[in-house]
Amino acid sequence: MMVNRAEARIDLNAIRSNAVGIISRLNKNCRMMAVVKANAYGHGAVKVATVLSELGVTDFAVATADEAVELRKSGISGNILILGKTPVFEREKLVQYDIQQACDSVEYAKSIVKDGKPAIHIKVDTGMSRLGFYCHNAEDAEKCAEGILPIYDIEGIKVNGIFTHFADADGETDSFTKQQFGAFLAVTEALTAKGKSVGTRHCCNSAATLRYPEMQLDMVRQGIGLY
Repeated sequence: MMVNRAEARIDLNAIRSNAVGIISRLNKNCRMMAVVKANAYGHGAVKVATVLSELGVTDFAVATADEAVELRKSGISGNILILGKTPVFEREKLVQYDIQQACDSVEYAKSIVKDGKPAIHIKVDTGMSRLGFYCHNAEDAEKCAEGILPIYDIEGIKVNGIFTHFADADGETDSFTKQQFGAFLAVTEALTAKGKSVGTRHCCNSAATLRYPEMQLDMVRQGIGLY
């Protein structure tokens, strides 16, 4: 006979309360993106996203196309951004389900265009060193912007946003986070100066949202802060 040794009890009211608290600390015209990847970190992506939608949250982030499709099929509207890389053989889902895709290279942007106009958020690597167009210092911004520019010439691509990820926002010192933020701003400013729209700018994770309100920009991404 199998006996469950443990169970998780999720209090959606607590998640709702956390979200309200975070939203209350956002700057004017800044909105919250709820990170619900990996089944909302085991809390139940559909139920969490539904509760947050009721609060007026319109932006969600996931890791894969399948996670995004699950939200769509469950009635979640608004913007859904895939933070991971969608394989080429799944690219049809981006347009079919109106899903936005993180993009880390010109080649990848070209690979996901087919029978529609996929929307992307350009990923800038300002120090996390995982994915993105390289820009670890403000001095790299012009070269980084030049590397991004060809994306705007790809027929069928819509640039809806640009973002980076802080590597040490919850660390003891703030120097590296400030360096990352400066590099990110420099890239967005360089692209704007070249007449290109970068869309929604977002760089703050949960820790940075609270510690560095001056870095909130257009949107913040909340994962652990919600849970």
